[in-house]
Amino acid sequence: MGKIIAVSNQKGGVGKTTSTLNIGAGLVKKGKKVLLLDLDPQGSLTTCMGFEPSELENTIALLIDSFIRRSPIADIQSLIIDINGLHLLPSNITLSVVENAIVTATSREYILKKILTPLKEHYDYILIDCLPSLGMLNLNALTACDSVLVPIKAQFLDLKGFELLLDSIHLVKEETNPNIAIEGIVLTMYDDRLKLAKKVSEAIERAYGGNGIEEGAIKIFETRISTSTKAAEASVTGKSIYDYDKACKTADEYERLVMEVIALE
Repeated sequence: MGKIIAVSNQKGGVGKTTSTLNIGAGLVKKGKKVLLLDLDPQGSLTTCMGFEPSELENTIALLIDSFIRRSPIADIQSLIIDINGLHLLPSNITLSVVENAIVTATSREYILKKILTPLKEHYDYILIDCLPSLGMLNLNALTACDSVLVPIKAQFLDLKGFELLLDSIHLVKEETNPNIAIEGIVLTMYDDRLKLAKKVSEAIERAYGGNGIEEGAIKIFETRISTSTKAAEASVTGKSIYDYDKACKTADEYERLVMEVIALE
């Protein structure tokens, strides 16, 4: 059975979508079968993979709506887009309408889990790109996932977003997903020339570190993802960092991060 990882932080602009895409592409490079799920109505991941969300009819919203209405479920495999071996279940603004309908649905927290569980036998990893808010979509993602990977920008204000996410994870663990775990924290947009970045890194280590050895500790990935124009440029072209510039520093960093993720299997 594959592993479902929610890439989440309730603070926006921390590199969730970029990390989801490049970790997924990096896992494929290592021979893993990977499905990326865009769970943001803005369709950022869908866009970063070269598609115009508004032009797509077959998205995750269609599957969720079918569950809510208890109507025949479309063939999930027919909705998945294959991009050179990396699979995508896309999203668009229709998902925001569907999210409103989830609120009154039966077993509303478990809809995404019911959709993704049958897919786990076909993939080594399913990565969910979560939107930066606490709502029914994120609650569904946290209920469906095995673990949460948390990108944090190397700024003190961004730690507040992580604290809010921790509160959500603890609530989900008590109510809907007792087995949820934190995959780890990855520092993004990191500039080791700045004292602030180093201070944030040290603060995270003091507050949460221990790499899972101590009780209550959270793994902090050794690899830091640097601030990079290459990653932004790659997203605009609809490519992963490996396809855009495999020789750049950011590609090397994501490849090292991927190896850390695989080591947790």
